[in-house]
Amino acid sequence: MSDDAAVLPTVPPTHKKRRRPPLACEQCRRRKVRCDRKSPCNHCVRSQIKDCSYAPAHTPSSWKKKAENQSQSQQLQKEIDRKPAPILPAPSKDTETANSAASDLLSIAGGSSTAPSSSDSSRDVDRLVERIQYLEEKLAGFGLSKSPEEAVTGDPSSTGTLLQQGGTISKTRYFGRSHWMKGAMLLPLEINTLGKLDAKEYPFGCLLNRCKALGRKIKEHRLKPLSSSALGRDIPHKALADELVESYLRTFEGVLRVLHVPSFRSEYERFWTTTVPQHTAHFTILLRLVMALGSVFHDDTFTLRPRATQWIYEAQLWIMLPPEKARMNIPGLQIMCLLTLARSAVAIGHDLVWVTTGGMLRKAMYMGLHRDPRHLADMTTFRAEMRRRLWATIIELNLQSGFDAGGPPLISAAEYDTLPPADLDDVELTDELDRERRDRVAQKPVESTQKATDMSVALEVAKSAPLRLSLLQHANDFRSVESYEQTLRHNSALVKFCRAMSQSMLRYSKEPEAKVTQFHASFAEILVYRCFHALHQPLITKSLEDPRYYFSRKMHLDGALKITHICGLSGPLRDQPPSTDFTRLVTNGSGIFRNVPLQSLTATAVELIHTHGNVMTGLGYLPAVQDYDLRATLAAGEAWMLRRVRSGETNIKGHVYTACCLRHVDLLNEGIADEKVIEDEVSATAVVAANACYAAMKELALSEGVEVDEDRAESSVPLLSPADMELPQGSPGLGIGDRMYQGFLGDLSWDEMDGLLWGSPKPWDSGQPPLFE
Repeated sequence: MSDDAAVLPTVPPTHKKRRRPPLACEQCRRRKVRCDRKSPCNHCVRSQIKDCSYAPAHTPSSWKKKAENQSQSQQLQKEIDRKPAPILPAPSKDTETANSAASDLLSIAGGSSTAPSSSDSSRDVDRLVERIQYLEEKLAGFGLSKSPEEAVTGDPSSTGTLLQQGGTISKTRYFGRSHWMKGAMLLPLEINTLGKLDAKEYPFGCLLNRCKALGRKIKEHRLKPLSSSALGRDIPHKALADELVESYLRTFEGVLRVLHVPSFRSEYERFWTTTVPQHTAHFTILLRLVMALGSVFHDDTFTLRPRATQWIYEAQLWIMLPPEKARMNIPGLQIMCLLTLARSAVAIGHDLVWVTTGGMLRKAMYMGLHRDPRHLADMTTFRAEMRRRLWATIIELNLQSGFDAGGPPLISAAEYDTLPPADLDDVELTDELDRERRDRVAQKPVESTQKATDMSVALEVAKSAPLRLSLLQHANDFRSVESYEQTLRHNSALVKFCRAMSQSMLRYSKEPEAKVTQFHASFAEILVYRCFHALHQPLITKSLEDPRYYFSRKMHLDGALKITHICGLSGPLRDQPPSTDFTRLVTNGSGIFRNVPLQSLTATAVELIHTHGNVMTGLGYLPAVQDYDLRATLAAGEAWMLRRVRSGETNIKGHVYTACCLRHVDLLNEGIADEKVIEDEVSATAVVAANACYAAMKELALSEGVEVDEDRAESSVPLLSPADMELPQGSPGLGIGDRMYQGFLGDLSWDEMDGLLWGSPKPWDSGQPPLFE
């Protein structure tokens, strides 16, 4: 025992871990929120808590010299307070983290916690000063102490900030950076020149007014009187209805899952075979929306557009009728999804779809679709999977409308926990409990090669939903002061996903009796590849001047070429007339099916105008630029816009804009760089293009039974004959002349949309965003 006792003192004693003194107030500690350690703190002030108290901290006996260091700490605090405080509208996530770290150090320096007693206290203070200086440098890297001009001149690959292009105001709407109009503003010569010509004093302005007047007559003729008592009565004969239904089921339904196809087919057959109407109003409206979407593929010129327009307006009226609670169910959500998609495809207020998708998203959340069914109830496989499918479709529609409108996604991946839908065919959705099915699937071995199902394409698109939600927020957040590294991270993840998706689509398409068609692959790819526009378009202006941003310019162009190839505007398909489902969709459709190809054509024009026709090399995973001939792509785009007018689009400015870009490219290739000459040539080209569109619109009006009044007072400009409708070689009197309206901006109303405007935005004034007048 004595020996053991002698050994015990030699064991090194274990030091008790020092308990960190509480720094937050008692109220914030109880609520588990961050405290700024003021008296009173910000949370207590906001919550109107009168007693903001701090618990007395335990002071060890070894920390007796706190008072000696207090004066030095106060002097340090005074030196820090002398530095000017930066001002920002709102801190980003990274700056909040940095501010938190700085607050911790300042609280230590200010004496909110005690410092250990030491003769080297002055060296501790010096270390604190060095640490604070380091944090100030880091905060400057986040843009808190740099001006916008200084911020954008830093190294793009560093953690420095990047001041991105802001949004714009167009009449009553705000367009963010992902809006397709932002791409058109990259060509100021065309926009400004056409804006100055948009007046009755010039031939082009007169032609434009004639086309607008005729377009209004065509649209008014398409509208029929609406009555709530007559909803659902306009049903075509069964042969046509069968064709339209099958057109929808083989196209849209394979990518954006809305219906349970076996149940829909059963109800559809009962709709025609039952002598006594037993179908519900839900199914009648749903069937009409299905036929409206299928009518886009009926023919090349969309002859069923007036009838599809009527069906969509009746569906909108039905949704607004009381009682609203009667549509708080799955069929009601299905109708809202189809209505949102139909408005984009048929050009019925498609520029306002983002507004309706916001309401649809909130309705789905109110019904609990943002929570996975396993957290809500013990549902059957059919019920649970239909909820998951609808939620995935609603998220996708919300994403696409956000890209089109230039708006934020209104939701993040952290705000829902709904699982992706199961990779099952529709016939596999049974009354088996979803919990039992998931347990059974979990016990099965994972197959290395899985065959395509009815959900394969939709699942491939849904895999990237969290990434694209983050990307859309990054692109359209007006407070965004992000680093170029974040742009590169988004790009890297997007490229990786695009490669995997393309490989999956190729594998599915090679299967015998493949369920994945070329339309499905093209539709899915255009939904994803458009993200390259939103990600890199704000950097194109800088990339033309700063080679450090050349990668963004290259990815922007490669993404554009991929989309033009998908749409048949480049590569081996560019000379073929629209014959497949997808080429009919991009010719007859609107919304995303027009905006995305137009953005791609603008990217092509920007590259051609900047490089004067020089050719670049492409990325390995995309076709090289020389395989496409950029000029031929732009020419195909001009012809495509004219086909859109012939198929029923009542606005001509898309064709005029594309024709002017093509003429500008040809002039540069001919060695003409004089801006006045280019403006005159662009003006003459606009007149030729407007005449071609007016002739096409007259044919459209006559085919729809609309009378064309040639004796209107505003039609005093002589029309060109078809032989004269060639690219002009310069014509005095058709150009701008000496009289210009500086700052004038005409509107480019895409059908119902007063969207893209001709002219230049006014500069920022007094902190307000640029306004279009």
